[in-house]
Amino acid sequence: MEGILLKQYGGFYFVYAQGESYTCRIRGSLKRNGTIYPGDYVKIQRIGAQDGVIEEILPRKNEMIRPKMANIDQCLIVLAVSDPEPDMLLLDKILLWNEKNDIRPIICFNKCDLAPQKGQMLLEIYQKAGYCAFCNSNINSDMAGWGFLSKELSGKATVLAGPSGVGKSSLINAMFPDVHLETGQISDKLGRGKHTTRFAQLLALGEENTFLADTPGFSLLELPHMTEEELQAGFGEIAPLAQHCRFQPCLHDKEPGCAVKEAVAAGQIDGERYKRYLYLLEQIRQQKERWEND
Repeated sequence: MEGILLKQYGGFYFVYAQGESYTCRIRGSLKRNGTIYPGDYVKIQRIGAQDGVIEEILPRKNEMIRPKMANIDQCLIVLAVSDPEPDMLLLDKILLWNEKNDIRPIICFNKCDLAPQKGQMLLEIYQKAGYCAFCNSNINSDMAGWGFLSKELSGKATVLAGPSGVGKSSLINAMFPDVHLETGQISDKLGRGKHTTRFAQLLALGEENTFLADTPGFSLLELPHMTEEELQAGFGEIAPLAQHCRFQPCLHDKEPGCAVKEAVAAGQIDGERYKRYLYLLEQIRQQKERWEND
């Protein structure tokens, strides 16, 4: 049978095939010759009612190294508007990481009942930048975005990303009561969430071909290796204005006659997001210097 690897744990591989979960071993030759990640499509040979052996790993359309996942369609990024305070630099890094890996991002601004005006402001900034984004509250049903999110998840393999304590697990548990993700609480001392996800796993959400990847590894995300031009393309509100700058190419930093800086001054581009663009631009320059010196 053909199935999809949900997780590997304790030397066993858990494969979802034809609506059932099978506990599998893997052929020694496959284990020696390559890696296998949650999300990999595989062929298994049944050797019992719910047991099997993985005989073949099918070709991937994409793969993620950290966290280790395969065949991901989109990324659901959850960020609390308050408690804990939103890490906007992390959000922009995750968006760039998605751009680099050709994975569609969906942004959920969660806990909007705590700061509704702030949630609406962030929503408008990122929708204006061209992203699929929505506000949500698991407490106030009038602010719940469950219906919207359910349609976006349908028929896709989605990886769940965002800092600990922002309500990722609570959101999924509220929408899918059979999932039972472990939830964490905010540390009073540190003001941020405690990690609850210990290994990458893919969850079958009940609808055909609809899976959710719950993974560790997104709280401290490094900037992907990219060029200055790729960084510019990753900021959806900046890229369209670049052609109107006086000098070409323009990195919208110190160049005169820059249409992007004019848009920032006029309030057409969010000033804080532009500052994060400049910070990441400097990070890329430092990366480039290290490569050249190596």
